[in-house]
Amino acid sequence: GSGGWGGVEGKEALPAGAGGRLACTMTLVTTHGGTVVNLLHLDDDKVRESLTQLCIRGDVEKVQAALEEDPEKALGMLCGKLDADGSTGLHLAAMSGHLRLTQELVARGCQVNATDSRSRTPLHVACSEGFAEVALELIMGGCDANLTDENQQTALHRAVLLSGPEVVSVLIEHGGADLTIADGTKSTPLILAAGHGRIEAMALLLGKDPSLARAANECGWTPLHLAAHGREMKKSSVKNTKFLPAVQMLLEAKAPLEATDEDKRTALHRAADTGNVETVGALLAAGADFNAADITRWTPMHFACQAGHVTVVKQLLDAKAPVQREEPVCLTPLALATMENQVKVAELLLKHGASPDLRAKGLASAATIARKDPEKHNDILALFELGFVSHAA
Repeated sequence: GSGGWGGVEGKEALPAGAGGRLACTMTLVTTHGGTVVNLLHLDDDKVRESLTQLCIRGDVEKVQAALEEDPEKALGMLCGKLDADGSTGLHLAAMSGHLRLTQELVARGCQVNATDSRSRTPLHVACSEGFAEVALELIMGGCDANLTDENQQTALHRAVLLSGPEVVSVLIEHGGADLTIADGTKSTPLILAAGHGRIEAMALLLGKDPSLARAANECGWTPLHLAAHGREMKKSSVKNTKFLPAVQMLLEAKAPLEATDEDKRTALHRAADTGNVETVGALLAAGADFNAADITRWTPMHFACQAGHVTVVKQLLDAKAPVQREEPVCLTPLALATMENQVKVAELLLKHGASPDLRAKGLASAATIARKDPEKHNDILALFELGFVSHAA
């Protein structure tokens, strides 16, 4: 191999993990004797491509060789835009977690707050990739942890979403990260952490400032709404238990139970809708209002009945939530259960005194809904007319 900055003579494939930046192989320029051609006499694009490869690989020695040979030209290129993403040498070093190369480039005076085409600093990149030591090196070199990218996210936003607690801790303890900065969706780092069940990151954030639990995003969702919803904002049948500790942590931080989102729904509405039994229990034990009505006048009971969450319905009834309003202002919980053919929910509601004939003005009763499609609602009609139904297959 050559001792020069350009690598070995001929073509050399990029290693795994290079991010697909250079999918093909590249000719690295040296003479046949291994002596580097003077940088000033090389095509700028060739120099830039070679430096890009070396930074992706973390080849400190060859980068140093280039800097020694022609400091002005090499440093100018390393501090400039090396690729189509606008990455500098520090961005590329941070992307692959190359600590020694990061140290070398910082020591040589590369701009630690330089931004790429997405307005990301090298610190954004290091935190997105989970490299705590590189992040610390950049901070020690003067990188501002509170600069924001094109999504108005700081390095801390990226860290809580994509990295472990070590990176989050570096930003909080050494980077002076502002925990209250909200991104383009008005989400603070805690809001993002709660929405993805990032328990360790939440503990670090709330340990510094419990009042962070009171913030809300552009849709009015607080961290408690997101943790109570518990499904990372995706429709999924996969049970995810990591959100219960998040809810408990937020309750300990005095997160507001009464807070409502853009639909005037509380965290209890969200938990009842998605059927998170343990979370519903924790919220009820903390004093959540089971009578809270949203923009459509639905209570948590309505959502649980519509979705067929029998255990949640039982939890609400055990907590003394009313089975129905005496003068309903919307469809009754039993009407919703009937509409969705939730037989076991309907049976439970009837045992607690729900009336099939009760209805709001201008709206159908449960009995009317069932009779409109007797084939679909055969079992529920049997409940209404006979008082029982067989659940046998």
